[in-house]
Amino acid sequence: MLMFSSRRKLIARTPLTAASKAVAVLLMANGINTQLAYANENHWPELSLHGFGTLGATHSSQDNADYLGNFFQPDGAGYTESVAFSVDSKLGLQLDAQINNRLSAVIQLVSQYQYDGSYDPKTEWAYLNYELTPDFTIRVGRIVAPTFMESETRLVAYTYPWMRPPQELYDVNPITNKDGIDLMYRLSLGDATHTLQASYGEILKRFYGNSEVDVSNALHFVHSVEYQSTLFRLSYTSLDLDIRSPFLNDLFDGFRDFGASTPGAAGQQALDIDSQFRSDNSQYTIFALGARHNLGNWLFRGEWTRADINRATFVSNLKAWYVTVGYQFGAIMPYITAAHLKPDSLYTPDIPLEGLTETQAQTAMALNANLDIPVNAFAFHQESLTAGVRWDALANVAVKMQFQHLRTEAGSNSSGRLVNPHPGFEPGDNANLFSLSVDFVF
Repeated sequence: MLMFSSRRKLIARTPLTAASKAVAVLLMANGINTQLAYANENHWPELSLHGFGTLGATHSSQDNADYLGNFFQPDGAGYTESVAFSVDSKLGLQLDAQINNRLSAVIQLVSQYQYDGSYDPKTEWAYLNYELTPDFTIRVGRIVAPTFMESETRLVAYTYPWMRPPQELYDVNPITNKDGIDLMYRLSLGDATHTLQASYGEILKRFYGNSEVDVSNALHFVHSVEYQSTLFRLSYTSLDLDIRSPFLNDLFDGFRDFGASTPGAAGQQALDIDSQFRSDNSQYTIFALGARHNLGNWLFRGEWTRADINRATFVSNLKAWYVTVGYQFGAIMPYITAAHLKPDSLYTPDIPLEGLTETQAQTAMALNANLDIPVNAFAFHQESLTAGVRWDALANVAVKMQFQHLRTEAGSNSSGRLVNPHPGFEPGDNANLFSLSVDFVF
């Protein structure tokens, strides 16, 4: 059974290197299949090997900032590369082992461009699955983080119409897996199938700049209802979030030191900022709704989410949504997607300058300016309109072409999901993205 999903990042900054690695992995997969057949003859657990991948290229008209495939990539299309193979290209392998009629095991490795510029395969899934009953299962190990509708197949681009799930919504939670336990129960009521899911775990993710996201107490509750060609999904996520980086450590240490050495209101405000804005164990909650409906050849789907953090920090509260409409013409399906992401109004406290010496005032202004950097970086505000087409060229192979017009919000000091802004980029600037990919499963 194909149960794809995974996460990590790999770019083809040198397409030849990425392609040669892909060939090597495929050759390895062929050798493994030979060994699996031999193992089954000797009454070992029933084994099956599957794979998925994408070879994609993206061009951005915005040459003063980069467009990324996910939050953890350090660069992408635009400023760094006129045409980037890194945004979407990936390769994954999944090994399933059926140990007995109740117990099975899954391991999934994925290679894609990641924070350190490497393509090293990472373990996306590695868990044991036990069926208490045909409708009640338990998974233990590295499991999916089931926040959104496409969480189980988020990295398997062949399974959805777009080049990539709409980032305005899906990057509200870029964490795709966790180490923990997952319970799933299916209940049929009439013609409707209800799926209830609860999971708990933790994960540590690294990203560029020697930074890391430490997620603990990650709790997910999901209720989905499937009736004929319609699916409704409701999910709740709660997790403790700690973002650490050398820049943030130095910044908040600076506020603390300034506060300790400066009497009066300015020193107290600096201490308050240090206490409030360090992201140690901030509670982050996400509420998400999704629906999908097929009406003849028509496809309708959309999701809405609200994310809140429990205290003042540079990570803002967010609202996001997207709507997709597609129509199937035989093997070809054109589609259009509108998406929107907006943070709540932000309040960034400053150290007051009144009564400070010239040296103290210069230090305070520098701290205030540096605090604006992470606040604006995490105040994602953008909207996009996407038109694309999917062509199922062969069995298990889909070719996609997509045009996306992306706009950040003028006056918000946010670059949206664009990163590495350089002189010449202004909030409110547009980016036109042209993407082409070949998605496959085997």
